Amino acid sequence: MHYTRPAIAPLFESAADAFGKRVVGIVLSGQGRNGAVGLAAIKSKGGLALVQQPGEAAAPDMPKAAIAAVSPDSLPVDAIARRVAQFCYDAEL
Repeated sequence: MHYTRPAIAPLFESAADAFGKRVVGIVLSGQGRNGAVGLAAIKSKGGLALVQQPGEAAAPDMPKAAIAAVSPDSLPVDAIARRVAQFCYDAEL
């Protein structure tokens, strides 16, 4: 099922299983669909699923696949770090 090595999807799935809503998964520019299934696992456990906006990605296949599979938050790269920081801050409250 995972034809890319190293594949990010199994890592995302393991992190979701182990840490649930405390996980942040981020899919950036890349080829293929790697990451979409794992990002879905993160979101299903209450974690934060983020994707680089495909229009600014050098290779938009991975972000597009993740958006189609998961409906994650799609942000410009410069906004992703702020969103992660906010997620971590909110988790501490």
